[in-house]
Amino acid sequence: MTDGTGDGRHDPRPRGDAPDDDALTPPGLWEWAIGAIGAALLVAMVVWLLVQAITTPAGVPAIRVQPTVVAAAGEGWVVTFEAWNDGPRTASAVEIEGVITDGGAVVSRGRSRLDYLPPGSVRKGAILFDRDPHGLRVEMRALGYADP
Repeated sequence: MTDGTGDGRHDPRPRGDAPDDDALTPPGLWEWAIGAIGAALLVAMVVWLLVQAITTPAGVPAIRVQPTVVAAAGEGWVVTFEAWNDGPRTASAVEIEGVITDGGAVVSRGRSRLDYLPPGSVRKGAILFDRDPHGLRVEMRALGYADP
């Protein structure tokens, strides 16, 4: 195929493919500035993640649970609680057990689960019981957790 000028030269581009003038234009100042900001943000995030990974103290979650309020709930009783994580690591799927005892004998037992308990945080929850805990001893503790 010739380029149509009549001089016999061959043009390898298919007809209709003229050179794109925009593709040859170098990036402008705004494009360089946006690219530099994006690169700086990417480097900052990588550095932050590396610092977090290196400086996070070793250890395990230290979970403590305290009952807060007792109230009637339908045909049963609800005991709300607060759970604190005083340790340096996050706990997930935290299983909380509540036990009502009378003179050392277990009268009622219940469980609740907290999805996520970050270090230095407190979460609230509740356990439902079929016995009135008023005048009895209510104890709560964490049974276990998973590493997120």
